[in-house]
Amino acid sequence: MEAHLVRYGAPTLVGLKSGSLFRLPLTDMPLAPVLLEENRRLRPKGLTLTAVRRESRAALVLLYRRRVLERELRCPEAMSLLTLLGYPKGGVDLCLEELLRRLAPGRGFPHEIGLFLGYPPEDVAGFLQNSGRGSRYVGCWKVYGDVEAACRRFSQIRQCTELCWSQYCQGMRPEQMARP
Repeated sequence: MEAHLVRYGAPTLVGLKSGSLFRLPLTDMPLAPVLLEENRRLRPKGLTLTAVRRESRAALVLLYRRRVLERELRCPEAMSLLTLLGYPKGGVDLCLEELLRRLAPGRGFPHEIGLFLGYPPEDVAGFLQNSGRGSRYVGCWKVYGDVEAACRRFSQIRQCTELCWSQYCQGMRPEQMARP
């Protein structure tokens, strides 16, 4: 679990992104105790880890910073897009509940999840409006807006992940990397 957390969640651990999403292969160990233990260590740093979809051999796991996510979802562009897509008004908890409902097995994939992962609202809206086609650039996400700003962000994310992975390989734990 820790290796996946660092490999795919480093930008959220250090505060570059509001959220990270990754697949966690399921082993013989039940997922709930693992998540409880990781949350016990990460919550003091303002981080929450939750399984958002469970499949036969893997779980889709969301790592997020609640305060940052609250701020980003209050942005007028994000609020407008979520409202247009039928998300309830009333805060991050209601939006997360709706996202979890939309991530239930058997349903399509809610691409507005990008708003919960720190992607620019203009890029999420562009992806939804164009069904994922016609982007101006592709990096960690498809860019429909400011390519230059996105490329700077992609570089920060890549460097952060490399640094955190190096630190993890030298024995540093995820909660030690996490910034409050």
